[in-house]
Amino acid sequence: MSAWLDVMYVHVIFACIAMIGGAMNFSNTMLQMFQRFHWLNGYVYIVSVMVVVFLIAEIVVRSVLRDSAR
Repeated sequence: MSAWLDVMYVHVIFACIAMIGGAMNFSNTMLQMFQRFHWLNGYVYIVSVMVVVFLIAEIVVRSVLRDSAR
């Protein structure tokens, strides 16, 4: 059951990063005044979403393999 708890921790942390970063990129003022920050923030958003997807997939696969070996 601890694998699911690890999944939840990873999900919550990176989901918070993605939500804050995604919300900031909707601002036209942010885009016009801070274009470089807007661009970097977009990459941070994409990376945080991909970390969640790949890390959770790995944890789930390991959990399933471990449970099937029992």
